[in-house]
Amino acid sequence: MIRKTILSLFLLFILAEYLFAQGTGDIGVVIERNSGSVVIVNTTSHQVVRRVEKLGNLSHATGVFSRDALYFFTFQRDGWINKIELLTGKVVAQKKAGDNAIGGAISQDGKYIGISNYQPGDIKILDSDNLEILKVIPALYTTKAGEQKQSRTVGLVDAPNHRFFFALMDAGEIWAVDTRTPDFPILHQWKEVGNYPYDALMTADGRYYITGFLKSNWVVRLDLWQLEEGPAKVSTIDPNLHLPKVPMYKVPHLSGWGIADGKAFTPMISEERLMAYDLKSWSPLQSVPTYGTVVFAVPRPDQREIWLSFAGPKNDTLQIIDVATQSSVKMLKLGKSISHIQFTPRGEAAYVSVRAKDKVVVLDAYTHQQITELSVQGPSGIFFTNRAHVIGL
Repeated sequence: MIRKTILSLFLLFILAEYLFAQGTGDIGVVIERNSGSVVIVNTTSHQVVRRVEKLGNLSHATGVFSRDALYFFTFQRDGWINKIELLTGKVVAQKKAGDNAIGGAISQDGKYIGISNYQPGDIKILDSDNLEILKVIPALYTTKAGEQKQSRTVGLVDAPNHRFFFALMDAGEIWAVDTRTPDFPILHQWKEVGNYPYDALMTADGRYYITGFLKSNWVVRLDLWQLEEGPAKVSTIDPNLHLPKVPMYKVPHLSGWGIADGKAFTPMISEERLMAYDLKSWSPLQSVPTYGTVVFAVPRPDQREIWLSFAGPKNDTLQIIDVATQSSVKMLKLGKSISHIQFTPRGEAAYVSVRAKDKVVVLDAYTHQQITELSVQGPSGIFFTNRAHVIGL
């Protein structure tokens, strides 16, 4: 009798494992900025699966996924990192790695987490398994007066050949770190590249690291292919076209640059337009008028359209630009404080944060019709697990 009971329980366990087995390919995370929580969603059923609460200050929070897309790491303004298991919603590790953090990255091999801090001004590298701090890299620089100071750090991204790149906001420098060597040495330092870098991006192919500046009228580009021959030279990209300025309600995120049709469509600071650059020569091609000052310019995965969100009084509108004609094809009024736009992994739908309305609107990517909306408290960043396999995110 006991043997039969044990056998029955074993078979029941195996059956349960089979019936309830689940992958993470259609799982996503939405940051609930105001509540200190994240919401885990399913992008096949377009439903909220669970909420993970009591995570801390999620203002300006971002995150990355582990290589197996089982875990999500939050990078938070209060300096905390949370490691969340997506299938259970359990917080499996936590670490305070700063007092005022601005973002982070995961290394190419998935072994290390990097976090970028305003305060203290440094980069910290952690073990992705248990979040143990392995290395502190102070962002020290020398002023023209000969005084040594510590800079805020921004634009931390993962790069090919197991590297992290980041910029020193107060110093106007770019640094590269080797994550394959145990002591995580600084490989290269580029000095006086521009005034007040505020953000950066890595192109999807991993070739170019691009940094934007608040007080210099250009962005700079590093060609990582040149690093094999020694420190790469910094190239400046200047649009050479300047329209009347409007108030800078919000700084556009460089991670929101739209790369499509062999061009980079970049939001211009304090101007109501995108600038299109040729991806081979990085020469300016044309200016694309927009409804407002762009925060995010997100290409549909097939690159036929770019979806725009705006800052300031026009942030209730989503604009869709046709890449082929570079003209507006749709204007959608979804509610105040539209921010992040994220397409599902195969591009059939788009999730749009509407923070003031406490909702995420799910739209058909081709008809632009609403599929559904999800109740989310103060949503901001949206992250889907396909990002686990994209460099620079």
